Amino acid sequence: MRENSLKNIITDLDMKIMHIEDTIMDYRDILIKLVKQNNQIVKFLKDLAKDIDYESESEYGLSQATNFVKNELQTDKYKHIKEIIDNYLDKNKELEEFEEELRKNKDKLTPGQVGES
Repeated sequence: MRENSLKNIITDLDMKIMHIEDTIMDYRDILIKLVKQNNQIVKFLKDLAKDIDYESESEYGLSQATNFVKNELQTDKYKHIKEIIDNYLDKNKELEEFEEELRKNKDKLTPGQVGES
């Protein structure tokens, strides 16, 4: 009877470990999808930043006397958007570094293993 109970406990632990491994693989797949989407967003934001720089440069060719207030408001708006984009690009670099670190240490990662970080 004790043998059956020990066998059941080991079987349960094995099933739980397999479930944890499956979950970790799912999280890995989700992380890969998020990184791909993030890269698409970064590309879009870079293109947007280029458009903003081009538009703001072309606006300064207009008569500054009549459009001074309008230009200042748009410039402030562009600066704000550019700050947001720059912040996002910095975060993206950190995420890319993290992804690279995961790739380098992929063989060292063991699903379900807990240790010091």
